[in-house]
Amino acid sequence: MSRCAIQNTIKKFRIHNRVQDLPRSGRPKKTTTREQRNLTRLSKKHPKWTARELLKQWKTVQPVCLSTTKAILRKYGLYGRVAAKKPLLTKRHKETRLSWCYAYKHWTAAMWKKIVFTDEAKIELKPRVRKFVRRPVGTRFLDKFTTKTLKFGGGAIMVWGAIKGNGDRKLIKCEGNVDSTEYQRILTSGLLPLLERDEFLQQDGAPCHRSKSTQHFLDSRGISMLSDWPPQSPDMNIIEPLWHELKQRVASRKPATASDLWAVCQEEWNAIPREKITNLYDDMRRRVLGVIASKGGPTKY
Repeated sequence: MSRCAIQNTIKKFRIHNRVQDLPRSGRPKKTTTREQRNLTRLSKKHPKWTARELLKQWKTVQPVCLSTTKAILRKYGLYGRVAAKKPLLTKRHKETRLSWCYAYKHWTAAMWKKIVFTDEAKIELKPRVRKFVRRPVGTRFLDKFTTKTLKFGGGAIMVWGAIKGNGDRKLIKCEGNVDSTEYQRILTSGLLPLLERDEFLQQDGAPCHRSKSTQHFLDSRGISMLSDWPPQSPDMNIIEPLWHELKQRVASRKPATASDLWAVCQEEWNAIPREKITNLYDDMRRRVLGVIASKGGPTKY
């Protein structure tokens, strides 16, 4: 060691009573605290702007790079996230949802179990989902690192489903377009064997559900309905989480043809545990209170 190194070590010990390296100030920041706050306010005002777009509008004394902009946003808890997809809710939709939830917020789980929830869903043979891959730099377009697509989607089927509070369920394959005639055929084969006299049918406001012929069909068979169902409210229909689970189950089976797809859908639909359905009925009150808390707006469901 040099003489200066030993002298500096002794001097440091006499002053600080330690010989370890002291904390250093580091490189001076290019931005001030005020400039960072301006960036966060800009991001909160325009939440859908990218970091590059924010950088163009951000006024600083010294030039700042894109990585620094991202680091400052992360420092203040503003991370880039994929936006949740929710139905478009107008002011009238929110008011209708809110008044409906106030009317039903006192319903118990036993009362909700008198409702048969129904809905339609599209099940694709090759669902379009994002695939993540770990790969070296510069190998993005190598065959083994790419996701294969089909020009026409690979085929799909439309299904109608119904669930009850005791865990019973029904799944019907829709033939062609679901118009009033087809919907009434589905109700005949799917709903009538399932519905009890003291139970009510829930359905959304699709045109085939509200047509005069469908209303006559329901009235002539004495089917009671939850007639005031609010529009744009899939978060209130507890069958929606079952569609998500069904699609995941079917995708893991990887059916090869449309006929295989329908067979797999039936197997996986019936394989969903009864407890899953009964728990969803127990969760209805929390869904109603969630809409009230959001003042009729979107919820986490």
